[in-house]
Amino acid sequence: MRRQVALVALATTSLLLIAFLVPLGLLVRTLAADRAAGAAQQEAQALVPVVASSVRDPAELTLVLQRVNSGTPRRVTVFLPDGRRVGALTQPGPSLALARQGRAFSTTVPGGRQILQPVLTTGGTAVITSFVPSALLSRSSPRVDGARPARAGAAGRVGPRRRPAGPRCRPADVGARGGLDAARRR
Repeated sequence: MRRQVALVALATTSLLLIAFLVPLGLLVRTLAADRAAGAAQQEAQALVPVVASSVRDPAELTLVLQRVNSGTPRRVTVFLPDGRRVGALTQPGPSLALARQGRAFSTTVPGGRQILQPVLTTGGTAVITSFVPSALLSRSSPRVDGARPARAGAAGRVGPRRRPAGPRCRPADVGARGGLDAARRR
């Protein structure tokens, strides 16, 4: 009888654990995809004033996009109103025509997700596209990873981590001996 009660308790606990962990895993995956797509959308929206002001000078726009594309695994491309492409080498898809009508949206493409942001210029509508690879869409975030909060809770550290906003130096390092730059050179 004791063995049967123990098996029922184990089965019930296992079912409750599975019922909790499966939705949690799906939530983590959804959060990672939303975070990656949101970052790409913010990147595209931040480029709108740049594209609007430098659509006549593709060389300046090329330099900006090279810098943007060098710091991220996402690939940003701008399709100018006259049909030229600036930035990462991506082919225009059928969604480009819809974006040229002034609609911002995201679409799933082979290998990831593409965010399209139209920009109204004097010469027509340019379109900023930001491609998010599938690897970024499915990457788990360390903030929602299960191991780190569990370790912190077990150690009694449950609050948010606080990091200093500025450089770490003693007050004696600032001022009489040349400011912060002198303290960093030592």
